[in-house]
Amino acid sequence: MKKEKREYFPAVLVSLAFVILILLSSCKKDNPVIPPVEPPPIVKDTLTISVEGTTHRSIELSIQSTINDSSLKIKLFRVFNSAETLIAEYPILATDTAIIDDDNGNGLQLNTEYSYYAVTKDTTGETKDTSNQITARTLAATSHNYTWQEYTIGNWQSTLYDVWGTDENNVWAVGTIIINDTAYGALKWNGIEWKAVKKNGGSQAIYGFSNTDIWLAGGGIFQFNGNTWAELTERYPVFNDNIPYTSLWGTSSNDMYFGSTRGKIIHWDGTKAEIIYDTGGYYITDIYGTGPDNIWVCGGRTSGNWDNLLLHYDGYTWIEDNSLPIPILQAGSILSFNPRENYIVGNRILQGYTDHWTQIPGGLSYGAGCVRGDNSNNIFASGAFGFIIHFNGIDWHIYTELSTPSGGVLHGIFPIGNKVFAVGYNEDHSAAKIIIGTKN
Repeated sequence: MKKEKREYFPAVLVSLAFVILILLSSCKKDNPVIPPVEPPPIVKDTLTISVEGTTHRSIELSIQSTINDSSLKIKLFRVFNSAETLIAEYPILATDTAIIDDDNGNGLQLNTEYSYYAVTKDTTGETKDTSNQITARTLAATSHNYTWQEYTIGNWQSTLYDVWGTDENNVWAVGTIIINDTAYGALKWNGIEWKAVKKNGGSQAIYGFSNTDIWLAGGGIFQFNGNTWAELTERYPVFNDNIPYTSLWGTSSNDMYFGSTRGKIIHWDGTKAEIIYDTGGYYITDIYGTGPDNIWVCGGRTSGNWDNLLLHYDGYTWIEDNSLPIPILQAGSILSFNPRENYIVGNRILQGYTDHWTQIPGGLSYGAGCVRGDNSNNIFASGAFGFIIHFNGIDWHIYTELSTPSGGVLHGIFPIGNKVFAVGYNEDHSAAKIIIGTKN
């Protein structure tokens, strides 16, 4: 018995030692490896400059800065013929600043290359940062040489008021066109012929963004999606209460502006319509802009003499401009290329450079109803007696071969590509008239 006990006891001790060893190893924890802490990367302030647009007489620049120090100033320089000219100096109060260089209203040279760069200066005048250098060229003069085709469409009292398109072969003209006792509100040019495409007349203005996103205004507000026309007038009381409309413009289908004969400016944000400005009884004739911070509205009212209306929206407030020469102008249509370069037509044509308006040389003896241009060196205006006038960046040319002293009016005009489209009615108002000009 003792022998068996001696043989069993050592085995128990070995087993117990093995269990303890396992428990001890399972409880042992390795110390974690902590990676070294690296300092955050140093982010350097930046100062960059880019070109936002050019005209025949100006260059629009954007100066962007990440510097957050109002004690510093930015200086913008123009480089031309190896000479540097300071064109702007301002404290750093915003990350993005737009500067238009038009040589203080004198105008840059046509078809000329200029370079620009910017620097930051501290209170002692020491340079802290220098931007990249960019180069831009002003627009060259275009040709006055066009060949003209004339079309008449519709029956007695047919009239077209406005025209717009996406390219030379997709152009829309709107108004009231009577064809076989049926009233149409729109025609479409496909590059070969005009076709009536929308019944019910009363359209006064058209503007769009593509062939599947087009807006009409007049006796109502309509939007085209490429297949059908949706009427918004009855669905939104603000639209319905301010009929009829004369004009419209927008940056997108969620940012549209409508002008009414009742003197109201209506804004559409994609879901609702609201009055954003009441002119106090003026008749709004046109709306045009280049972006959400540069929108112009013109019109007038009769109170013995014609009182002009000119409004500008800078993205924050509507400001009335009282600088138009009165009574030489009846503001009928406006065109803008930037806040400092604008054109207005009425019974005269005015060029607005910086903060003043001047009449074009030679004047104009009869009324213009519309002014439009795809660039500042390719501007057209049309109006009474079927006249069309063209600005090529240097001078204005009247196409006397189109004028009809017995009557007729061209209400709307629209240049695109190598063509220009003008619409209205013919001499005895027996049909709507369309003129297409092709650049030679």
